[in-house]
Amino acid sequence: MALRKPHSTQVQPFRLALTCVSSLLDFTMMAQYQSHTSATIDYIEQYMMRFHETLQDIFLEFLVSKQRQAKADELGKELLLDRNQLNQSVAQSKRQLAPDEDRKEENDQGI
Repeated sequence: MALRKPHSTQVQPFRLALTCVSSLLDFTMMAQYQSHTSATIDYIEQYMMRFHETLQDIFLEFLVSKQRQAKADELGKELLLDRNQLNQSVAQSKRQLAPDEDRKEENDQGI
């Protein structure tokens, strides 16, 4: 629904995002030409500049800084360590239960 009838606060960001994406597509299509003239090179440069300008305007807030990436990596390692410790403790408790279950089965069978 937001794409068809955006709220008034969403209109400008949508336009910027569409301009950014269309500039990237135009740049990509022009860059694939087998030969270029000064006019096609000018177009390519314009598309590239418009892409970078709108990219910074609309998507800059979503770029990940090196500090944020380092923090995310650190948290990911901590989660992995916690998960491994949890799995080890579960595996140990299952190992401890296994002999008890075996004994119970042996008693049930009268061994």
